[in-house]
Amino acid sequence: MSGSSPISSTAPSTPIRITSGLSFKRRFRPYFSKRQLATLDSLKKTAVANKDALTRNSSCKFIQQVGKKLGFPQATISTAQALYHRFYLYYSIRDFAPQDVSVTCIFVASKIEETIKKLKDIFVAAHSVRYPDSKELDPENVSEERRRRVIGYEKLLLETLCFDFQQRHPYEYVVKFVKWIQAFQTLDGKHLAKRAYLLAVDSYRTPLCVEYPAHTIAAGCIYLSSILLKHEDRTFLGLESDKPWDQFFCSRMEDIEGKKK
Repeated sequence: MSGSSPISSTAPSTPIRITSGLSFKRRFRPYFSKRQLATLDSLKKTAVANKDALTRNSSCKFIQQVGKKLGFPQATISTAQALYHRFYLYYSIRDFAPQDVSVTCIFVASKIEETIKKLKDIFVAAHSVRYPDSKELDPENVSEERRRRVIGYEKLLLETLCFDFQQRHPYEYVVKFVKWIQAFQTLDGKHLAKRAYLLAVDSYRTPLCVEYPAHTIAAGCIYLSSILLKHEDRTFLGLESDKPWDQFFCSRMEDIEGKKK
């Protein structure tokens, strides 16, 4: 996996135990309930949830900036951010440096999405984002210790994923749902889709991607975008209130509105 070839591993037949000493059997779960997330947090003995949330936000912003610097499409960047959230489901930010984990997630995401970049190129881009006023990093100056650390994190990340590399993003659903809505009512679909797309991009700064499927996130982004646009422009025709949007979006209304407890 540490080479430059695309990922081709298959899922192991037995569950993998958390290597940091937590007695919790792992199997791949596409999504986690809030109760499951709370259980994982308690196993990590994380006592600074607010600080962790701020670190997640800044790390995902860092991933976004590095990804753009490398010329990655948004799908690759979002995959890297989703991998970051999954890694820290099981491991503590106090034990694993977020910046090196971020670089690892970008490296692995580039393989998953077949937009492969060499690890040294990612180090260079990460350095330019972190130190914008300094001269470009010479790849030969990256310590061997740091290279080995990222390769080690890569192995932990693959175990965290249970070697399941399927990743769906809400962007395609935003387009499909807006086209579907336009079949039922008059709507500025282009404006709505653009705002919903931007909200979907921002959603990866939070762990929503490990709580809800991509189509539900897309539905929530469209629903919120409609409210925001109507608030900003009274002439904007948003979603009509008498339509069963939960059925159209194949999601529960409490999830679309973000009221899940």
